[in-house]
Parts: sequence; C-alpha cells; structure tokens
Amino acid sequence: MSTVQINGTVTPAIFKESQIGAVFVRPAWSGTFDWEWVPFLEPVHCEYKTAPSLSTAQFEWTVGEVKQIGATTFPEYDLLNLADYFVGISVINSFTDWTAWVGLIQSETLIEPSVDQGITTMRQVFGAVGLEYLLQRRRIIGSYVDGDILIDRNMVFNERHGRGASVIGNRSTNKGARGAYTFSTDGKVWTNWQIIEHIMEFYQPPNIPFPIYGAWFALDQIVDVHDLTGLTVYDALNRLIDRRRGFAWNVLASFISVQITISTQLSEPIRLGEVEVPANSWQRDIDLTGLIDVKTKMSSNRAHLVDTIIARGQRIKCCGTIAFLNSTLTEGWSSGNQTTYESLTDEERRSDALERVYRHYKIPAAWNWELANLFDAGTEYMSPAALTDGTVDHTANGAVWNSDHRFESFIPFEMTGGISGEDEVQFRRPFVLVEDPDTADEYHYIENLDELEFKSASVGIADRELTLIIRPAGAPPHVLGLNDFVDTEPTDHDPEVDYTSMIATVFFAGDSHLKVEVSIPANDLAGLGKTLYIDVPHAEYWFAAKGTVEDVDENKALVYRESGDPAAVQLETIRDDGLLLRTAALGAMAWYSQQRNTIEWEIAGLSPQMFPGVLVRLAASSAHTYDQVGTTVTSWRLDFGEEIKTTVKTGFAELDTEAFKP
Repeated sequence: MSTVQINGTVTPAIFKESQIGAVFVRPAWSGTFDWEWVPFLEPVHCEYKTAPSLSTAQFEWTVGEVKQIGATTFPEYDLLNLADYFVGISVINSFTDWTAWVGLIQSETLIEPSVDQGITTMRQVFGAVGLEYLLQRRRIIGSYVDGDILIDRNMVFNERHGRGASVIGNRSTNKGARGAYTFSTDGKVWTNWQIIEHIMEFYQPPNIPFPIYGAWFALDQIVDVHDLTGLTVYDALNRLIDRRRGFAWNVLASFISVQITISTQLSEPIRLGEVEVPANSWQRDIDLTGLIDVKTKMSSNRAHLVDTIIARGQRIKCCGTIAFLNSTLTEGWSSGNQTTYESLTDEERRSDALERVYRHYKIPAAWNWELANLFDAGTEYMSPAALTDGTVDHTANGAVWNSDHRFESFIPFEMTGGISGEDEVQFRRPFVLVEDPDTADEYHYIENLDELEFKSASVGIADRELTLIIRPAGAPPHVLGLNDFVDTEPTDHDPEVDYTSMIATVFFAGDSHLKVEVSIPANDLAGLGKTLYIDVPHAEYWFAAKGTVEDVDENKALVYRESGDPAAVQLETIRDDGLLLRTAALGAMAWYSQQRNTIEWEIAGLSPQMFPGVLVRLAASSAHTYDQVGTTVTSWRLDFGEEIKTTVKTGFAELDTEAFKP
C-alpha cells in the first residue's frame, strides 16, 4: 500500500474514473500515522444517520490472482488485516473531491472462493461503523467532584438527599481546571448542556476530541434529574439530547476532525415563558426538477395532533401557622371520650380507645382553607388556585375538598447550625409552641417544656388526616389540659400547660396542581377535544403564608418569617418549578402542533448536500411539489456498486411524554 496525502491527487494510472470512491485507512487517529490509500479496496455503500442509529459503511476486497481493469497481468492479492483501522471514503473524479464518510472497521466476512476460467478468488468484506461508536465504548463510572477529583460513587445529576422532598441542585458554582462543572455541595442546578459538557470532558474517548456545534444553547434551558450511572456516553447523549423533545444529533467526521452537531426539528422557533426551542439552523428547499431517475415517496401523519397540552406538577404545598387562636386547630377527640377519660384512673386512661384524648389536635373538618395569620390577622389562602401559565393566584382558593389530606413530615425551612458548604440541606420538622401559663405572650417549644420544669412532649403527624399527635414524656396527656381537665378520679400528674394556647407551624398540600396549559387552536380536530397530559413529578411549588411563625427569640416572643423588618413579613415563595412545566409543555408543543410529513428520495449519482440534521421545508420534483415536509434528514446513503445512487430519508421520532418528566 502506498502513502498519499488526503488532499493530493490519487495515482491516475491505478485509480479509475469508474471507481468513484477512494478508500483510505490508518491504524490510529493521532500520532505519526498518515492516511494511506488502499487501491482496489472498493466502497460498497456508506450511510450517515442521526442518533440513536449508528452510521455504517461496507467495503470489499478481492483476494487471489486478480487482473484489474486496464491491467495485463494477474498479480496476487493477499488478505488485508484492517481490524480496528480508521477508514474513510473520498469521492474523487474530474469535477470534485470531497469526503464522503469516515469511520472505524469493526467486522470482517470472508465469502467462499469462486472459480472463473481456472482462477480462484475470494471476497473479503469489511463492515465499518461511524465514530459515534467510540462513544458507545465509554461508560460513566464514578463521579468527578470538587477539584476534578474522581470518586467511585456515581452521583445523580440534580438530586439531593435531604429530609422530605428532594431539592434539585448539586453542581459547583464555577468550572474546574479542566473547563467543566463538577459535583459540589455548592448546590447549583445542572442544565442538560452543563451535564453534556461534564461527561464530554471527563468520559469521552482519549485522543479524539468531539466538539459540539449547533443548537446546544437550547439545552442550557432544560433542568432535569438524570441518573446516568453505568450508561455509555452515547446513551447519555441520547437521553440529554432527546429526540422526543424535538432535538436531534449526529456525528460527522472528516479525515482530520470529528464533530457532534445538535439540531432541532422546528422550522420556526417556539417560545413559552422563559423557554425557547429554536428553529433548525440548517433548513433547505430541495429542487429535484430536471434530474433523471428520481424516485420520491412522501408520507404524512396527523394522528399525533392535539388541541390542548397540560403539563402538571405536584399539588401546591403551603406552610403556615395554625392555632386555636385563629380557629384552625381544634380538639381531635369527642367530648364523650373526654368525659370517660376524666372518670378513670391514670392507669385506665392508657386504654387504646382513649388514645386521642389530649393527644390529637386537628384542623377542623369544616375549615374553608382560609387562615387569619397571627401577625396582622390578614386572610391567607392555603389552597390557592393554579393558573394555566404555571403561576399561582394567592388571592383566592381553588376548588378544594376537605378529605384525605395530611401534614408533611417536614417544613420547608432549612435547619441551621451546619458547616456552610459541607452539609446537605436538612429541613426542619413541624413544631408546636405553647404559651407559658404564668407569662402571657411567652412561648416555648413543646419538646423543651423542661425549661419550665414541665413535662416535655414529642410531636408526630397522623397518616391520613391533618392531625398532630402530641405525646408527653413520662406523663399522661392531660398534663396539657390546664383550665380544661376535670379530675373526677385522683391523678399523679396535674395539668401544666393549656393546649388551647398551642400554635403549630406545619406544611401540607391543597388540591390544586401546579400546571401549564397550552391551547393549539390551529389544530382543527373537529371538536375531538384531544388533550395531552404530561405529569412532571419533580415540579413543585412551595410557599409560606404571611405571618408564619418560624421560631421564638431569646425573650420567648414569636419570630415570624422576615420579622427583622415588619414591613418584610409577606407571603414567601420558597420553591417554584413552573419553569420545568413550561419546558415540558413547550417541548410537547413543538411536536404536537404540527403535521409531520416524511419524504424519501433517490437520485442517480452521488450527492454531498444532505447531511443528517438538515430540515427539509419542501421538495419539488418534475412530477410533484411537496410543500409541507417539515422533518429533518435522518439518513443519507451513498451506493457505489453497479447502481451508483444517493438515497436521502427524513423522519421523526414519535414523542414519548415520559421524555418530559424531569
């Protein structure tokens, strides 16, 4: 085999005009190896595809005594050893010289010998795959943390293990020495693009950079939870550049470089709130008129069209302070059970039938979900209406039913006292305060009543109702019944505090779901009312009502959220994932708002113009004009055999709403 420069001239005495494609190989991508031309190694076909499909090519070599065209002798050609060689095809003729395909040889087949005029030959067939195959050989094992340090444990992008619902965000504030973000207790959220930068920096194949071009910036708006443990880099990219969100990607290679190209399947950009999916940057109108031997086929699909898209998150959760003072807390036992309780001895009062007496405190069954806050007695709406744009109307309650609600096991206030930047976020538990019976307006945590030399108590929550369970330590529950308990039988424990002075800060969900609703009036579906629902289980909305008590100060006075400045005591939005819903709805809208047409065309000769990712707006042939194609090229194939031709196909992956669940 003779060495030539790729941009030089192939030896004309050997390379035939009829051969069309010249094949070059090299054993390694980098180093001192040049691309080496292999005369008479024939390309059969090559094809570039968009992910998740692999690009492929096939080559043939004839083994034995072979008289090539124009030759006068029968030289001996041995088997070629090209296992794991890089291989490329250059289309070279009198008019052009361009790179058709570059990949990696990964298979070999020997076709049984044939005999012609007493001469025995055998065909050696090589199969090659695109260089995206190298991304399939690299797995994401371990995690890179602060300082670009690799640990064995695989972290989940945007998942944090704290008490209660997870709070997304475990990224470093700044990029590390290698130019990518790492896992960190800084707590910043990862976007899909930042995750891609991370895995391409730390896990991509060595010595072969894969720079990324195209619509990568659109991925910098998407925030999801991703567990990529054990995935290949290729599979991770398929998840992060999700075709079911309207994105596409592919790998293209030349003899000197490789690149990943990200594209979208939209002819026009779509924007919803803060999120935008851009239009495809490579849009083409295809003119096939005047060409001979053109074959076209177009298919259309309207089955996926919908009238309305609703992306729905979790039920809106509210944090507030309930109390007997504002009629949001009442006894969780009956007067009859209390009378029975008072008539028994302390030992008999331990009966399971009387478990609720002086222990269970609940929100009234007829509560209207309005709360007069303890700060200025203003009305707070604890099950506010969810608007269709992903926001919340705090001026009124939405529809709510007083059944099957429960308190959360945490309140959305972070615990203090940890080492800054070192500890995972921990949320506080619901708490109960009671007033000092001897000093008005002085409150103590019910767990710390030993400060008053009283019996402390634990705070629990019921499983199926908005009820707190208070259990005094080492004493019967009527120690909470000051001014109420009537002792008709002797007791060893006198009442100490008045439960009607009790106030509690709790966290619970109403009946309204955070949501984004998008109508698509252009889809006239004859009143079918086709609605697509997308559940986004990680999308939360948490708020603290105005006047929510969060602590007591050194004087045992109530401390309200932001009470350092009374003017700042306002409703507080603690978590708002409306952006996740707008992202989900927008991605779905990108698919379900447009009719999808696919086209396939085949022309004689070799055409270098239609790489995967190009969006075809319309295609015109001598017979017909297809003016609403609107799909991207997913396959571009060249055949070099007896019938030299180019085949191009467009397509789209049907959207799976699971793709929109962060």
